[in-house]
Amino acid sequence: MYGSVPAKTRVSRRGFTLIELLVVIAIIAILIALLLPAVQQAREAARRSQCKNNLKQLGLALHNYHDAHNVLPPAMVVQEFGNNKPNWGWMTMLLPFMELSNIYEKLQPGPNTMVDAMNDTSAGGMYEIMNEELAIFRCPSDPRVGYPEDRLMRRAPNWGTSPKEFSVALSNYVGNNGSFHMASHNGLGTSNTSTTVCDRANGVFLPFQNKYQYHPGVCAGTENFSDTKVRFRDVTDGLSNTIFVGERATELDSLSGKVECSAGLVYGGTHRYNPVQFTRSLMSQGLHFVSFAGHLTNTVGAGINSSVEDECQQGLSSQHVGGVNVLIGDGSVTFLSENIDFDYTSTGPVGRQDSVYEYLLSRNDGNVVGEF
Repeated sequence: MYGSVPAKTRVSRRGFTLIELLVVIAIIAILIALLLPAVQQAREAARRSQCKNNLKQLGLALHNYHDAHNVLPPAMVVQEFGNNKPNWGWMTMLLPFMELSNIYEKLQPGPNTMVDAMNDTSAGGMYEIMNEELAIFRCPSDPRVGYPEDRLMRRAPNWGTSPKEFSVALSNYVGNNGSFHMASHNGLGTSNTSTTVCDRANGVFLPFQNKYQYHPGVCAGTENFSDTKVRFRDVTDGLSNTIFVGERATELDSLSGKVECSAGLVYGGTHRYNPVQFTRSLMSQGLHFVSFAGHLTNTVGAGINSSVEDECQQGLSSQHVGGVNVLIGDGSVTFLSENIDFDYTSTGPVGRQDSVYEYLLSRNDGNVVGEF
């Protein structure tokens, strides 16, 4: 009929079917699966690069320290003997050369012992300063750095009255004190007297009794490694052929589960091995401390990324896939494969070292290493 309004046309709107939705979700999942490893690899590459930069800064500080004092810093300054008391470590000596002079001046190592610092629990005091972590000493790839339980030291009976446990900043970097303990399996025997240890000391960081004493020779005194020094000229294998500093993780995976390596501590440790003073047996005095570079840092069997307890806490390790970053004496940083030639069980003449890893840990074995 004229003037009538036509009926509205209905438009049919079709939505996603369940199958189409599932297909879209599957495509997104596949893209994520493809992209996630690439993202993780990029992040790890950035973390590994930062770790290398940290080591380069340590290398620069070591060279500046040597320029200033004509000697490398001691592994530790032994001011306190008895009851496994803690002592200032080599990283403490580097603080003024790493734009951290403010910390060094507050701690005043030398006039103050590490026991003094631990007992200064006042607000803003030395203990509080030592408890603050410093990013330059941490590898960002290590997920456990920063966990308080990894940096607790129990107070020995006569350290002081408070606190009963001390928390000291962690470090993922440890100094090389040589391969001489590995060499004990190559015909050197196992004697650990002052004389024999001094004769075999072939690393870079050795304990030193007093920062202000520089005695002739590399090793002297009656205490193991006391009154020691190493200069660049003592690295007769060449700076480019000797490891100075390497990584140590806080833990590694093994077939039986996690293995605690405990990394190291920035400011210091003790000059004797006695695990009972620590919250877990692996946090042994003189083994995991950066200050001592580990009395047995690269001891028998301590291969790179070893997941055996005794070896993990003494050797080099990291959370990087395939090996560790190491600082070479010339200031360069390289990645050391966990598959590097290392056979400490080889037998041979007294003094013989039989692997590339051992050659790199010794400053004066006469072996020049090429590519590694």
